Amino acid sequence: MSDVVGPINFSDGEETLFLGREVTKTKSHSEETSLIIDQEIRKVLMECHKRAEILIKDHKPEMERLTEGLLKHEVLSRAQVDALIGGDTPPEPEAEDEPDPEIETPAAAAEETPPEAEESPSDDDLESEGRFAY
Repeated sequence: MSDVVGPINFSDGEETLFLGREVTKTKSHSEETSLIIDQEIRKVLMECHKRAEILIKDHKPEMERLTEGLLKHEVLSRAQVDALIGGDTPPEPEAEDEPDPEIETPAAAAEETPPEAEESPSDDDLESEGRFAY
């Protein structure tokens, strides 16, 4: 959508193209319209790129503080991010509590013994039960 192109959907259907079908495929719009669409897409992307550059330049000090905080702590809470952006000293991260016993740690997994392997049924057993092995 743009002022030049208008609120029209020019996309092609999303069907899978098979060998040879793309040669006979017809377009729903002309080459001239395709060129206008490409120019509008480029214009929108360039405007967004310029806006992103301006935002980064205008907020460079905040971004640098945020970068330093991430380099120091790797993970920041919402309060820490807000403090860094606001120019305050961020609160230290809270000490992590005891690990959740329901979450299995790699060390706990290594301590467990693997369950005994069940024997797989033979093809004859499967057939007698009305099932088949493939």
